[in-house]
Amino acid sequence: MSMPALPVFPGPRYTVDDLALSSTLTPLLVGRLRDQKLITAGSGMSVGLAPVAAGTVLLASAPQPTTLYMATVVIGTVIGITTSLGFAHLAASAERRGMETAIAHSKALA
Repeated sequence: MSMPALPVFPGPRYTVDDLALSSTLTPLLVGRLRDQKLITAGSGMSVGLAPVAAGTVLLASAPQPTTLYMATVVIGTVIGITTSLGFAHLAASAERRGMETAIAHSKALA
């Protein structure tokens, strides 16, 4: 039994461009929202990963060029959201640990 041929989409370069553009522009907005304390790492990650699942299911169920482009924009946007929130969360936790360590050392020296 042979497998059906996979559909070939025209213009894969444009999908990469859409992914790169959407993942580049998103962190600017997400960083501003995080600085204003309107979004946290936990809520942003959980809300952000749901569209990736939806885009992947949509693309798998209807493999058309239109759904491919829509999925790349959604996935690129979520990459920008989760990457910027993840690195900001890591930086904040490292800063807290550094401050706790400095306080502990100053108390030990006193």
